[in-house]
Amino acid sequence: MTTGLSEPVVNTGIKYESNSPIAVYSFDNAYINLNHSREGLPMGWTMYIHPRGWVYFRNSEYNVIVDEDIRAPVMLFRFMNCPILETFSTLPDGVEASFLNLSGSYFHLFVDHNQCTADYGATYNPQTVFKSTSMLRRRELYWNFVQQHPTHIPFPERGSQEAVDAIKLYYWDNLSMGTRSIVPFSKIECEELLRALDTPKGIQPNANMTSSTVLVAWILREVYSFRKADRFGTSTYRQMDDFHQSPVKNTHRVPRTSLLSRILLGILMNILCFGIPQTYLENVSSASEFRGRLSNLQQSWEKYTQELTQEYSDFILISTVLLSIPARSPSATMALLSVNDVYQAARVCAIMSSITALGSITLGAFMVWRHRRNMGVSPSLTFAYMHNARGRALGLPGHAILLSLPAVLLVWSLVGFTGAILAYALQNIASGTLVDVSWTWFLVGVFLLVLLFVTIGIHSFSVMWKWS
Repeated sequence: MTTGLSEPVVNTGIKYESNSPIAVYSFDNAYINLNHSREGLPMGWTMYIHPRGWVYFRNSEYNVIVDEDIRAPVMLFRFMNCPILETFSTLPDGVEASFLNLSGSYFHLFVDHNQCTADYGATYNPQTVFKSTSMLRRRELYWNFVQQHPTHIPFPERGSQEAVDAIKLYYWDNLSMGTRSIVPFSKIECEELLRALDTPKGIQPNANMTSSTVLVAWILREVYSFRKADRFGTSTYRQMDDFHQSPVKNTHRVPRTSLLSRILLGILMNILCFGIPQTYLENVSSASEFRGRLSNLQQSWEKYTQELTQEYSDFILISTVLLSIPARSPSATMALLSVNDVYQAARVCAIMSSITALGSITLGAFMVWRHRRNMGVSPSLTFAYMHNARGRALGLPGHAILLSLPAVLLVWSLVGFTGAILAYALQNIASGTLVDVSWTWFLVGVFLLVLLFVTIGIHSFSVMWKWS
């Protein structure tokens, strides 16, 4: 096995003796090996045991691997009556066929251990020239076959070297790309796999290391599957970079709706909700963006959930200050409502402030409970959340509006409280003395000045993290 597609492939050395159905192994014959058995089987058959416990069968006369239980007479009869069975006996050394189905139809795979390839077909043609993309698929099929049938072949030393080389590349990719890495193994997984593939000194790989064969085959199956999806060996550097960047550029869009619905959605998000849902939309879109590895997506989503629950906790605290009624020091809103001669406008604004603060507390507490309750759950539940958020009528924008409700209600509570204070300050402007009116207009000027500073601060830090 080699790491480059253009290099010659070294024969894996699988040969079978003329009168023996098992590979030529080099281990002590005095040791009773439980990996294979001929007991109770027809002539020419050997049963091999996978490290996980299931069995498969090999016929040395026809160079055929069978997954069905040929100990059952009906299965053996179907095998012996295969119309193309005789053609398999002429396969060259290192090549065998794998029957995947003996029930109703004959479905087989040609496995070439010399080239480390496998493919489906009616006949085997060693002269076929494959394209690089086709070779990647055949290598993936081959290592998938080895993973399922590791016991009758020797340990693939060159395959082990290629697996180590590929994992080192993925380790470097994780170091250089960070969370933007799309390789199939994370940095921690690469470290663990390198330790698992490291053979201790003094121990030589041999044909009895079936579990090691399974590990190498599984790694290389993932490697070639990723290379096939990643257009390995077909694109230039710039083309490959554009291909990797394309999923990131595809931002989520609102599902097709009518013009009236889009206008109402814009009014709701940018006016009634003060543009707050836009921030939540950006955050939830970034947290739910798939960048090539599910583990990264899960970590990103859990981090976002932690930040979200912390925000809700802060909103609950502020809303409680506006609404709470301690025994000796009533809250600001309730203190204003307790004034006897307050005008109706101030009273209405104060009541509105209390109601919206209560809504912010209630909704915020519920969202904190639900999100914390579902932190650290299985990835399937996390992906169900993302699917439901994107699949609703308004998609992620509608979900962002729901997420922003505790903050929006808190802002409306502050607006109501500000309106109540302003209405209370202006209630004597028509009937008060000249001094009272002067002080009232002074308060109005202070209010407008503070409002200007607050507006400038909010706008400045709203765009501070954006390129202008």
